[in-house]
Amino acid sequence: MNIAIVSANEIQQSRTIAMLEEYASKLSIEFRTTYFLASENLLKEVKLRGGYDMYILDVLIPDVDGILLGERLRARGDNGIVLYINGEPSRAWRAFRIRADDYLLSPVHKELFREAMDRAVNMCTDLSSMHTIEFRLKNGIMRDDLGKLTYIDKSRRTCWYHFSDGKVYEGPTVRGAFEESVEEYLCYKELYLAGKSLLLNLKHIRLIDTNGILLSNGEVVHPPRSRYENVYIAWKKFSEEMNER
Repeated sequence: MNIAIVSANEIQQSRTIAMLEEYASKLSIEFRTTYFLASENLLKEVKLRGGYDMYILDVLIPDVDGILLGERLRARGDNGIVLYINGEPSRAWRAFRIRADDYLLSPVHKELFREAMDRAVNMCTDLSSMHTIEFRLKNGIMRDDLGKLTYIDKSRRTCWYHFSDGKVYEGPTVRGAFEESVEEYLCYKELYLAGKSLLLNLKHIRLIDTNGILLSNGEVVHPPRSRYENVYIAWKKFSEEMNER
């Protein structure tokens, strides 16, 4: 779970970090946490590498206050969990207007922080399709929402990451089997290995027929004919599970 903390108050930031570490150690949860002292620094990082699963934000930040920061994140389509920590209850109504998930008054009681984190962890578990995960590209690592990924394929001995907005990113060279190159993503139930060179996001399938598999952005992919029935069965099962929620 990737977490960004933004606070210009070093005392509050240190206390937040300590509570996070204590929470993680008790439940054996791994958090990857990044700290920012200014909103603009976070926005540049998000633009460059993608969003986070969770944002813990102070409201009183010198450059761009925490509420405006939340608005900017939501405006770019970021669905990460937003938790505000602030000493002024009068600002809470502004926070919830941007779909904040929680608002804790400082100094934060550990029990209230634990309850907020329990809710956040449960949300991330339930909404795995909105997880921000790391994609290993040729020249580094990019973070983005799993739900935006349409498929990964292999071409010219290279993995290529395709996203719903039409962007394609070059991944690492495939030195062994394609399945080994994408193995770390197979734990997500919406991702299905549709062939020796194709990993599909079932969430984006709109139609399967003899002409190929139509995706949500209008793109058509062509797994091996022998795999069509298996892809259809996996897609149908995934869709039924999603409708039951």
